[in-house]
Amino acid sequence: MKFKLRYYQEEAIGICYKFFKSRSTRKSLAVLPCAAGKSIVIAELSNKLDDSPVLVLQPTVELLKQNYNKLIAIGGKAEIYSASTGLRNIGHLTYATIKSIKKDWKKFKDMGLKYIIIDEAHYHTKVGGEIAKFIKNVGVKNVLGFTATPLAMSSSLADGNKLIMQNRDRKNLFNDIIFTTQISEMVENNWWSPLEYRQVNVDDSMLLLNSTGADFNEYSVNKFFDDNQIEGEIIATLKQLLADGYKSILVSVPTIQNVRYLHQQFPRKSTELYAGLTDKERKRNIKMFDSGQIPVMFQVKILTTGYDRPDLQVIVDANPTNSFSIYYQLLGRAVRIDEGKEKGLIIDLSGNYNRFGKLNDITFEDFDGHGWAMFNKDVLVTSLPMSTPPEARPDKKQLINRLKVSKRVERDTNNEVYPYGKYKGKTVAEIAQVDKRYLLWVYANFKWDIYNRWIKKEIEKHVNIKKELK
Repeated sequence: MKFKLRYYQEEAIGICYKFFKSRSTRKSLAVLPCAAGKSIVIAELSNKLDDSPVLVLQPTVELLKQNYNKLIAIGGKAEIYSASTGLRNIGHLTYATIKSIKKDWKKFKDMGLKYIIIDEAHYHTKVGGEIAKFIKNVGVKNVLGFTATPLAMSSSLADGNKLIMQNRDRKNLFNDIIFTTQISEMVENNWWSPLEYRQVNVDDSMLLLNSTGADFNEYSVNKFFDDNQIEGEIIATLKQLLADGYKSILVSVPTIQNVRYLHQQFPRKSTELYAGLTDKERKRNIKMFDSGQIPVMFQVKILTTGYDRPDLQVIVDANPTNSFSIYYQLLGRAVRIDEGKEKGLIIDLSGNYNRFGKLNDITFEDFDGHGWAMFNKDVLVTSLPMSTPPEARPDKKQLINRLKVSKRVERDTNNEVYPYGKYKGKTVAEIAQVDKRYLLWVYANFKWDIYNRWIKKEIEKHVNIKKELK
């Protein structure tokens, strides 16, 4: 079966191929929205990299199977290395999960592994993590990640918790973003099912962040659920949806107890999914839901990333979260196109819509003078303390005005000396005279932002970057 590639898929494959063939050692990201066909892009790209061994990593065996099946569909061939499948084979192209291969890194090193592709690269890509250790052990320089949500959580005493772009997180593997497709492109070209949002008013004043600041703590989420009588809202909502003829409804709730109670209210029309089920139970329940035998699935954070069911009609979001990635990945299950499907219906019982808004208002942009950022319409979302109220978040016009002020300051301070490392106290021009290799390393590995971009510009003045990195 041959897929007709969309224009952005062809562009992504071309740019990513050039990245791998360059001498750059920057670990980079390609950003494609949910339902944009990342598995096809990865498959086509992997097939093109025919000069040296390629490893494709994914966080779960379910996603591995999905990616592998797309590769086979376009006529590709690969081995699978995953304990969950019972296969531990290595070939020129290998699809694997990190937990299965992390102890067998020497096998990949000995075979001369050159290229690593990481799907859903917002998972498990912290410096010092399992993937980072594997890359270091094998000695691979060419690493490319794919994700729909290139975001990380950063914490500091000065700013508290901030949502930031992965390439601006010093604790993350990735240095750069080399390609992005916006959600709006998917919507405008009718590659997404239109989403209809329905909200139920809730009181979320009791929600409190956990110790990491990444999400709400369990106690406050349970209190939210009880105080707003969410179980009753879910039951009433489902009765109406079933009466209206909806045949595929995914319900996301916070706890296993919620799942079990709600399943008991619809014993013949629902099934359940949560951590703790056996593999046999999990596969059986997913099969009953996917086949249409059962119209309702109650779940706790499992059918999100990588779950591919194009005919899914409704998502009932009853799990409050402070994580845009979790919100996006859940709603992204409803955006796929399917024959006879007019829209994806999102019913918000969590307050998440008020926190994050419509998915098609979100963009990821390399904004001049600020760097990579996430915007909701024109309003900056990332690089700000999570506690910043909406009215205090700058829009693009305000960022441009800040840049103008910053440039005036730069003209007055262009004699600044290099502030880091072994050459601290010297100008970039002086360093270029004695150690261009060091400046090339800085250029390739720094995470550039408004505070240090003058260094990047100075390096470009004194070092022929294209020639040196060619």
